[in-house]
Amino acid sequence: MSDHHVIIGAGAVGGVLAARLIDAGEQVTLVVRPSRLDIYQAPDRLRLEDAEGRSLVEVATPDIRDRLPETADIVYLAVKHTALNAVLADLETQLPAGATLVSCLNGIGVSERLRQHFPRHPVRQLTIMFNAAIFSPLHYRITTHPGLVLDGPRDALHQTLRQAGFRVARGNEAIARGKLLINLNNALCALSNTSFRDLLLDPDLRAVFMAVVDEAIDTFNAAGLPWRLPMPLPYPLYRLLVRHGGRLPWWLARLNNGLTAAAYPSMVADIRAGRPTEIRELNGVISELGRQHGVSTPLNDTVVTLVLALEAGEGETFTPARLRRKLGL
Repeated sequence: MSDHHVIIGAGAVGGVLAARLIDAGEQVTLVVRPSRLDIYQAPDRLRLEDAEGRSLVEVATPDIRDRLPETADIVYLAVKHTALNAVLADLETQLPAGATLVSCLNGIGVSERLRQHFPRHPVRQLTIMFNAAIFSPLHYRITTHPGLVLDGPRDALHQTLRQAGFRVARGNEAIARGKLLINLNNALCALSNTSFRDLLLDPDLRAVFMAVVDEAIDTFNAAGLPWRLPMPLPYPLYRLLVRHGGRLPWWLARLNNGLTAAAYPSMVADIRAGRPTEIRELNGVISELGRQHGVSTPLNDTVVTLVLALEAGEGETFTPARLRRKLGL
């Protein structure tokens, strides 16, 4: 008998996971907030499309609940950091014995937090390497290749995700930190209201991105925290390509990751919708590590301040050139 996969959160990440697991014949339940239950139960289909709007998966509305089912075997946390505390409080009373917890959140430190909260449960880190958007309840569009990085051995979960159509690589904490380095681009796109394509093609955004990443790497090194980019390129070569490769970084991103012009970081969508962002869990982590280890992080500090001002409705967006000047670059 296959495992019962329970996905907490029906946003872009949770929806893509659900669609592909259901299409592969797995038992899947989506868990949403009580206030959103009727909205997500209303559609008669769950739809996943590619970047051009072509159908990839279309299945009947899955089991959707506002509580964790007692039969859950694998529980995916596919929520934003802003919802994590509430989810953990619910799990304290609802998590079935022996269930595996899988963190799908951006940033670092969530898996360790789960191990501390639930020492009797296996915990896995699933680093999301794809980009996706939600158009309406149960209607999703994926704008890159469906990549994942799963820590631990190539076991049954690894195999299940591969059979569901994901490209699954093995990961560890160093790779999770490397993914955080890549995710530092989210805030820069939010501050300039741009896409991944814009970031990889605009020379000002590329210069800012690499300067922010350089500062983060210095901070990781000072803290004694190993890191490795989740790609088959050493950082010096990646940095050279981004800074001076012209259109080549965009071409490589399209080839290797399936990145399309329709791909935007989730932080851009959050700012446009007036939602809280994950800036504290991305650039904010670098700022906090810098304070702890005596490393100056003026670039990431400024980025955090500017995004928080946008969240509060008191900030502004910048052209790439203005953002570069704002950061003193």
